[in-house]
Amino acid sequence: MSSRLYIRLETKADIPVIRRIHQMVFPTWAESELVDHLQTDGDGVVSLVAQRGGSLAGHVLFSRLRAADCEGLNCVALGPLGVLESHRRKGVGTTLVTEGIKILSGQGCDIVFVLGDPAFYRRFGFSAELAAKFKTPYDGPHQQALALTGRGREAHGVVRYAPAFLALA
Repeated sequence: MSSRLYIRLETKADIPVIRRIHQMVFPTWAESELVDHLQTDGDGVVSLVAQRGGSLAGHVLFSRLRAADCEGLNCVALGPLGVLESHRRKGVGTTLVTEGIKILSGQGCDIVFVLGDPAFYRRFGFSAELAAKFKTPYDGPHQQALALTGRGREAHGVVRYAPAFLALA
């Protein structure tokens, strides 16, 4: 069995395993249900899995956001990101995020928001300072943003998350 890490787009066959990953990683099933609802509602933009040795080690979903004050701004939310305990600290989460950002950049995404550990996300260029230019339901030190274009760096205003996020509140 190969220990090489492969990052690929999710397939329908991956859905039960993705659900299980998030159920194992998070203290409640809320993130697992969030992934299901975002995908069912059509708000998922990029969904990647990390595969190592023939089984899935992690998953990340990027979903559509709406910027009320910036017409045409292409913005997304990163999350949830889940990596099985046995695969942590081995580059799985980092590789999932890096590959997702590359894909989004190629699709013309202007800005990516994430609610998470600043120490982890800072390495990709996410910053709370950029996120502070926006009003979101998750404002605070763990809300961060990464501009992928000049338009993303200059934007500001109100950002609305997909309806599935309301269930988390």
